[in-house]
Formats: sequence, structure tokens, C-alpha cells
Amino acid sequence: NLIYGGPGESSTDPSGYNFSNNSLQGHAVVVQDPAKLNPDDYFLSDTLVFEFDVPVYLQSIVNVDIEGGQSAHGAGAFVYDAMGGLIDFIPFTTEIGDNNQEDVLIGANNVSTLKVFFGDTLVTSGAVAQICFGVIDKPEVDWTDNCGEVLDTCTQTVVDDECIAVFTNTISAVDECGNASAVCTQDVTVRVDGERPEMICPSTLFLTCEEALPDPNTSLA
Repeated sequence: NLIYGGPGESSTDPSGYNFSNNSLQGHAVVVQDPAKLNPDDYFLSDTLVFEFDVPVYLQSIVNVDIEGGQSAHGAGAFVYDAMGGLIDFIPFTTEIGDNNQEDVLIGANNVSTLKVFFGDTLVTSGAVAQICFGVIDKPEVDWTDNCGEVLDTCTQTVVDDECIAVFTNTISAVDECGNASAVCTQDVTVRVDGERPEMICPSTLFLTCEEALPDPNTSLA
């Protein structure tokens, strides 16, 4: 980032935008400019595609350097399941950009493909600096029964916000004789945001009195 003057170049905003990204990003994925040999983002940036080996719970992504106006042209995150079905579309909300940073909350389960669309009708760019995801495995359950093999099923739902995500596993079983078990549930709570806020303390102040005290007015009783 420092070499190519990208987001997080300094602690001040050289472009004059109020929403500039002022923290250095460790890595960023961009659409490469096909006309350049050295790393550089494409001015007609299109789409970044991320495919996961197994379905995941996709919590959020971090975008940087999205130009103003891209949101109005359909820029956003598309998430798909293993069959290619669209799970959700999360539009980007940044109104003004160039070195900005946007934390995009997605909160979708069973995601196999993420497509980050920056737009292709504007002179624009964009990058992904972070993807937060994980896999919550369904639990292994032990059964006892006197009627042969037991077939169990487990469905998983998730409710989340910016702080925690709660996965609920609902488990049931049926034996070979058609006897159904009671339904049990298991909650798995994931702490999404584990970073403490970083506070910049104010500097020490020294106050001085520059004006001398006036002479006393002895005419007043």
C-alpha cells in the first residue's frame, strides 16, 4: 500500500475526503489493470470472485478505495449457495470515496461463492482488504435404540448482528420402525467482534496567563 500510494498511505487525508481510510491495510485484493505489469487496480474495476472449499458462514467484508457513485450503479456483494442460487445481495452504502474504508455486514450462512461487484460503468476502482468467515460444523450425536439403525437429521439456522452470531442446531431422529425421537436443540454462540476500541488520549495541556494583573483601584471603598 505504501509503495503504490493506496489506502492507508498516511494518518491524514491527502485528498480532502472526510471518509478516508486512515489505517494501513495489511493486504488488499484488487482487479488488476491488464495494461500494466506492476500491481495496480483497474480503473474500470469489475468483479472479484471468492469460492470456498466448503459452505461457510460469511460474517463481513472490508472494502477500501471505493469511488463515490458506485453505490448508485449497483455495487455490492452477491452471495451464493453450493447450487449457484443467490442467497442475498448486500449493496455498498459508501457515498464518497477514494481511500475510504467500509465494513460491510453480510451475515449469511451456507455460502459457497462471494462476488464483490464494484461496478463497470464508471471510472472507478475498489479492493477487498478483509473477509471474515467460518465453518460451524453440525454436532455428532449418539443414539440408543432397540429397533436397528437410527437416521438423524440436523438443520442449522443463524441469527447475528455486529457483535455475536448464534447458530441453532435442531436435531431429530427416526429409527427403522418409524419411531421418532424428541427434538433437541444446540446453540453455538460466536463472538464476531473481539477487538477492543483503540482510544487516542488527549495530549497534556499547559495553560499560561499572558496578561499582567492590573494595579488595584484604591479609590473604591
